[in-house]
Amino acid sequence: MEPDSFSGSIRTLRIVTGHLGTGVPIRETDIRALASMRASLQGARVINYLRLRGLLEAQPPSDPCIARARHHASIISHPAFSGAVHTFIDVLLGQGSAPSRFRSPKTVENYVVAVLPTLQAWCVAGLTDPREITKKHIEDALGSLRGDQARRLHTSLRSLIRALKPERLVFRDPARSVSLASSRSLPASLPSDGIAGLLDRLHDPRDGIMVAVVTIHALLRGQLVNLLQTDLDRRLPESHIRRGTAPSCQR
Repeated sequence: MEPDSFSGSIRTLRIVTGHLGTGVPIRETDIRALASMRASLQGARVINYLRLRGLLEAQPPSDPCIARARHHASIISHPAFSGAVHTFIDVLLGQGSAPSRFRSPKTVENYVVAVLPTLQAWCVAGLTDPREITKKHIEDALGSLRGDQARRLHTSLRSLIRALKPERLVFRDPARSVSLASSRSLPASLPSDGIAGLLDRLHDPRDGIMVAVVTIHALLRGQLVNLLQTDLDRRLPESHIRRGTAPSCQR
């Protein structure tokens, strides 16, 4: 870790403690006002440092979504995780120690709500610091979820860890190599009126058969190659179309 990366935060901390002391909590508004006066001063890490030590008078959020997100962060049982989520909120609002994209208050609340149960469960399981999160922790958390719930948690955890890395609250990204299995949708068949007249313009019957099975039965290229002549029987009201290894009946 480069000592120079903390120089702005150390300078800010020296100024606020030198002028205000440490006898009472230091107001978050004072730290942010000081940090905005000069590019060499950084307030985000100082705010998080004082918050973790009970020396911060937090700035009341004006937006109800942010107020709820701050409340959720405050009720996390372990202070290291609670402070990390407060820092996460700062970064999402563009108030981190490094420039970051501003997210809407509702998006911030949704991210915090999504990660809250998982972080609480990790605290109960004995984790005491975000640096202890491993790839297996994330995979186990996602293992019991499906669909939108899994995607929401996966996205929120990745956003959390990416936000904490510039703040030096985590040093690696265990969520980076975790991916969700995605289901492949079958291609939709075209409506009959969408191919009206198309077959009449084809002179070779084989071309007509290929067009029919592709547009009506939505066969893929590999399935078309494996299609057998015996799969089409005009004596039957249904034709048997092979998809993969097992034939299926299509009207």
